[in-house]
Amino acid sequence: MNFLYPSFLFALSAIAIPIVIHLFNFRKFKRVPFTNVRFLKEIKQQTDSRSRLKHLLVLACRVLAIAFLVLAFAQPFIPKGNVASAGKQHVYSIYIDNSYSMDARNKEGSLLDEAKRRARNIASSANINDRFQLLSNDFEGRHQRLVDKEEFIRLIDELKISPNKRRVDEIIARQKDLLFSAGNGIKQSYLISDFQRSNIDETKLTSDTTLKITALPVGEAQTVNVSVDSVWFISPIHKAGETEQLVVKIKNFTEEDASSVPLKLFVNGVQKAIGSLSVKAKSSATDTLTYKPDGSGWQKGEIQITDYPVTFDDKLYFSYLIDQKVNVLIIGGAKANNYIETVYRTDDYFQPVKNTENQIDYQSISRQRLIVLDRLTTISGGLAQQLSKFVESGGSVLIFPDLNSDINSYNTFLMSINADKIGPLDPAANKADKLNMQSQVFSGLFESVPQNLDLPQVKKSFTTQASSRSRREVLLSMQGGKSLLSRTQSGLGSVYLAAVPLDDSITNLPRHAIFVPMMYKIALLGNQRYPLYYTIGKNKTLETAKLPAAEKNEYKLKNKDLEFIPDIRNDESKTNLYIDDQVKKDGIYNFVNGNELLANFAFNYDRSESDLTYYTTGELQKLLNSKNISVLDAPADAVGKAIEVENSGQKLWKYCIWLALLFLGLEVLLIRYFESITGSREEVTSSGLRVS
Repeated sequence: MNFLYPSFLFALSAIAIPIVIHLFNFRKFKRVPFTNVRFLKEIKQQTDSRSRLKHLLVLACRVLAIAFLVLAFAQPFIPKGNVASAGKQHVYSIYIDNSYSMDARNKEGSLLDEAKRRARNIASSANINDRFQLLSNDFEGRHQRLVDKEEFIRLIDELKISPNKRRVDEIIARQKDLLFSAGNGIKQSYLISDFQRSNIDETKLTSDTTLKITALPVGEAQTVNVSVDSVWFISPIHKAGETEQLVVKIKNFTEEDASSVPLKLFVNGVQKAIGSLSVKAKSSATDTLTYKPDGSGWQKGEIQITDYPVTFDDKLYFSYLIDQKVNVLIIGGAKANNYIETVYRTDDYFQPVKNTENQIDYQSISRQRLIVLDRLTTISGGLAQQLSKFVESGGSVLIFPDLNSDINSYNTFLMSINADKIGPLDPAANKADKLNMQSQVFSGLFESVPQNLDLPQVKKSFTTQASSRSRREVLLSMQGGKSLLSRTQSGLGSVYLAAVPLDDSITNLPRHAIFVPMMYKIALLGNQRYPLYYTIGKNKTLETAKLPAAEKNEYKLKNKDLEFIPDIRNDESKTNLYIDDQVKKDGIYNFVNGNELLANFAFNYDRSESDLTYYTTGELQKLLNSKNISVLDAPADAVGKAIEVENSGQKLWKYCIWLALLFLGLEVLLIRYFESITGSREEVTSSGLRVS
C-alpha cells in the first residue's frame, strides 16, 4: 500500500492526545461520608474492572478514529502497475468522434451521447489541477488549447454532429502536436469512437511508446442504411433543349436486400424524373434517369431517396453548366482556307472567331472552348505557353499542320504537354480504314455503321510518334496502323492532332461527310469539365473560369444558411477558390460578385460514413495493441473509475473516512450505553441501600 500524500502521516502523533488523557484522569472525586463501607469494597472492586474495560475501549475507538482520519488525508492506495504518475498533474487529450456515423443509435441512445458520457467520466476521475484538450473531427481553433475541468465539460456539451471525417492516425498526430508542446505533466491520449472499419488505415498507424494512448469503443449500433453513392452523365456534352441521361448509383450497406427504393430527380427545384430500383445486400445498383433541362446556364440538380433511420446520405447534389454559345478560336496561317469557319457558322450555337498567326488575341484564349491551329507556319514560344495553360485547365486544341510548317516548333509544343510528336512526311497515298467508335468523338454519331464505310483518303501524310507518357487514343486510323487523327489527354484538356492539312490537293477530309459532325463533336467536348460535385472535408480548393476584371470585387460563396468570402487566386488560365473547412452543410452554393452569379458548386457529405460496419472488440484489441494502443472496453459509467484505478491505483481514502466515523460512533455508544450493555448490578441489603 502506498500513500498519495505521505507527509500527512506525521499527524498520527495526534493519537497521543487521547492516550495522555486516559493515562492521567483529571476528574476530581467528591468525598461522601458513609456509615459502613464493608459492603462497598466488594462493589468497588467489581465496578473498577468494568470501568477500566470501558476506558480502554473508548481509548481504542478514539485512537483508531484519529488514525483513520489521518490516513484519509494521506490518501492510501493499492498500486496497479506503474504508479510513478500518482499525485502528479495529468494532461489529457480526449478525442470524441462526432462524424455522421455517431448519430446512429443503440440501446443506450445515440453513439455521440454515449461518447460524451465517457468523456465526462474521464474528467470526473481527474484531479483539480489536471488539464484537458477536447478534439473532434472539426479541428476547431478553440479545441487547440488546454482548459480546466469546468471548461472541458462545457465544450463537451457544445459538441454536435459534423460532416467531417478523420482517420485515427490523423487524430493521434494532432494530439501529439499539442501534448508535446504542453510542458510538464503526465500526458495521456484517449480516443472515443465507434471505430468504423473505414476510420483506420493500418498502413499509416505507427507504434509509438512516447505517449500513452487508450481507445474507448462506444457501443455498436445495429443500423440498416441505403445511400445515394454517386451520379454521372452518359454524355459529357450538355446542350440546351437536348435530352440528358443521368446515371444514379445506389449502395446497400446492409445484410438484407433493399427492394423498390424510390428515386426522385430535381433540377432547379423542379421534379424532372422518378425511378425505382432494388439493391441486393452488400452491393450496389444503377438506374438511368432521362430528362430535358429548361434553357441554358447553371443547372442545380438533386437526387433523393427515402431511407431510415440514417438520412444524411439520402440526398446528393450536383451542378453543371449549359453554355448559351460555344466559343471557337481559329488561328489560321497564310495558306489556311475557310473550311473550319464555314462549318461552325452553319449553327448559331457556335461562335467562331478567326485570328491570323501574326495577330492573335491572347486575352480571349481563356474564354474559348476549342482552339484550332489551321496550317500555321510556326508555333511561337508565347503561343505555345498560352496553349499549354489552356489545355491544362480543360480546353481543347485541334492541330492541322501545313506541309511547309516548322515541325520543330510544333514538336516543342507537343512534347511540353506529352502529346504525339510529328514525324517525317510519308509521300505514299493511303486511306482511312477504321473509326474508333468507342471514343467520345464518334460515339453516337451513327445509328448503325455499314461494313464498307467510305472513309477519307490522303495522297501524302505526316507520320506521328506517340510519347511514352501520353494518354493517347487513335480516333481515325489509316491502313498500316498509321494515325490520321489522334487525341491525347493532357491535364484537364485534350490535344487533337491531324496527320494532314485541310487541303483539297492532299485529302478529301474537309469535303467528306464525316468532317462536319466530327468538328461539331470536338468543339462540344472541348469544355472545362469541372466536377459535378465536391465532398465536404476533402475538397478545399475549387476551380472556375478565370474571373474577368470587375469594377467592384464583392465575391462571396453563399447559400440560404451560410455566406463567406473565399480566398481567391487567379492564374493565367483559371481562378482557384480556397474554402478550407468553411463549408459544413451539403447543398448548392452560389459563387457571386454582388448580384452577378458566376458559378454554382455542389457539396455532399463524405459517403465513407455510410458504411456502418465496425471492428469488434477482439479485432480492435488485436489491431491496436500491436501499435502500442490499449483498448478499454467498459460501460460508460465505469470508465472514470477504471481510468482512476489505472492511473492512481485502488484509492482507499473513502474507506478510511467510513472507518473513522464508525469508531467515533462506537465511542458515543460506549459512553452512553456501556453500563446497560454489561447489565451488572449489586445490592446492599443490610442497610437497605441499593447500589448499581
